[in-house]
Amino acid sequence: MKLFQWIAGAGFVLALTGCAAVTNTSPGPVPTPTPAAGTVTQGRALGYKSIDTSGHAYYVFLNADTVTKTFTADTDLSSAQILVDQTTAGTDPIAQPVGVSISGRVVTLAPGTSAVVKN
Repeated sequence: MKLFQWIAGAGFVLALTGCAAVTNTSPGPVPTPTPAAGTVTQGRALGYKSIDTSGHAYYVFLNADTVTKTFTADTDLSSAQILVDQTTAGTDPIAQPVGVSISGRVVTLAPGTSAVVKN
């Protein structure tokens, strides 16, 4: 919760080398990609993609807002594995994720939810 409070109270900028921006399609402020391809949003939500050395893509989403947020990824995530949801974090896929839903390229997060999706 402290991370959420910090993001809510600061002009949070995420800038990670080698990451690609993910679009926040929720109503309200639109995130702006930084030169290092993270995202910035005034809506207290962000998402980014990182590729590991094996070629797996990991999508990280954070909704620190009090309303549901919807993101659009750069590829279909229907068959991707959710590794982190509202109640669980680990390296094994979550069979019934809480606070996270995926439909094609669209990822929806409940308020106060973080998610990591492996594709």
